[in-house]
Amino acid sequence: MQMTMSSPALKNSVRAFTGTRLQFEVSAEETNNALAIIEMQMLASAEFPRHVHDHEDELYILKEGEITFFIGDDIIQAKPGSKIFLPRHVPHHFKITTDKAVATLVVTPGNFQNFYKSISAPYKLNDAPPVDRGLTDEEITHFITMANRYGVHFV
Repeated sequence: MQMTMSSPALKNSVRAFTGTRLQFEVSAEETNNALAIIEMQMLASAEFPRHVHDHEDELYILKEGEITFFIGDDIIQAKPGSKIFLPRHVPHHFKITTDKAVATLVVTPGNFQNFYKSISAPYKLNDAPPVDRGLTDEEITHFITMANRYGVHFV
């Protein structure tokens, strides 16, 4: 998948990266950068490593599957209907404990949508793409560069 860096309005666009499908439901442009809402389908083993955000708070609303969230020293077992808040400046990660999970992500401020855009590519299928290969050195470098640009640090 080719990654892109431009940032036009994302409303209703569908993008993906390995193991994750993103549908941009509400864009930062629509909310004066107050928030963005992204529907995410994620496959087990496609999770990001533990990290911390300098600028964003995240709220996951789990719709399908089960996820264990690790937020600071807290461990939360999330099931469909769970709402999990991930505050900025607090290290976190999660582990999908079913084959896949579907969640609505609310991120504030909304311009963090552009991080997801920068590490993904346009996508036309209804299911998340498989986790069938590791990332290339170039993709890893791009991912780390974009994370740094958007104030995400791996811990």
